[in-house]
Amino acid sequence: MFNNKQNPAKILNKLIQYKIENRYPPTIRQLADYCDIDTTSVRDDLNHLEHTGHIQRDPNLSSSIRILKLNYDPPA
Repeated sequence: MFNNKQNPAKILNKLIQYKIENRYPPTIRQLADYCDIDTTSVRDDLNHLEHTGHIQRDPNLSSSIRILKLNYDPPA
């Protein structure tokens, strides 16, 4: 589902850091630039984080990522 096992944790950490610095969530493009990875990987990792209950998103909004868990717990 995702390219690198560390990407979801990296994405979550960068997402938290971005929200702290900017007070709003990033777009997928901003998060890709911020993490220095491609947008497809970001989408895959965000889907994984959403599926595992770490974040919540509104598909109708571009900057709608809500953080539900502050630490990445990989699935067993």
